[in-house]
Amino acid sequence: MWFGLVTLTTVGYGDRAPLSRSGRAIAGIWMVISLVAVSSITAGLASAFTLSLAQMAPSGIRNKDDLKGKKLAVIKGTTSLRWGEIYETDAFQTENLNESITMLRSDEVEGVIFDRAPLRYYLKQNKDSNLKLADFPLAVQTYGFVLPKGSSLITRLNIEIMEMEWNGVTERIETKLLD
Repeated sequence: MWFGLVTLTTVGYGDRAPLSRSGRAIAGIWMVISLVAVSSITAGLASAFTLSLAQMAPSGIRNKDDLKGKKLAVIKGTTSLRWGEIYETDAFQTENLNESITMLRSDEVEGVIFDRAPLRYYLKQNKDSNLKLADFPLAVQTYGFVLPKGSSLITRLNIEIMEMEWNGVTERIETKLLD
C-alpha cells in the first residue's frame, strides 16, 4: 500500500521498489491506472465546476446586494416597483409580466422583479425559456382570506394558516402546484 500511495502521489521516495519483472509489470500497470484515474477525476471536477459556473446568471445577480444599479423590469401597480426602489435598481416599468419577460429576452433589462408564485408559474408553463428564478427572496409574502366582519371563522382560520406556515405545509403546497 505504501508503494502504491507513493507512486500515485508521484512523491517517489524510492524506499520501496519492485525488484522482479512481475513486480515491475504490476507497478507499471498500477502507475498507468493511477494516472488515468486521477486525470479522470480532475476532468470530471473541472467539468462540474464549468457547468455550475455557466448556469449562473449572466448579469451576475447572486444576492440582494447585487441588485443595486441593475436594469430590472418591474410591473406597474405592484410591490415590485417598491422593491426596486428599496434595492436602488434602475427600474423599467412595464404593464404586465409578459412585457417584462420580453424586455429580459431582448437584453433591455438584466432581470425582472415580481411575485415569486407568478414567476414560478410562468417558468412551469415555459420550461424551455432558459430563465431561472433567483435563489434569494426579496421579502416574505403572506396571503390572507376576506371574511365578513365578526365571522366565527376568523380566529380558527388565522390559527390554522399560521400553523400551516410554521409546519411548512404552505411551502409544500406551493411547490406541488408550481414545480
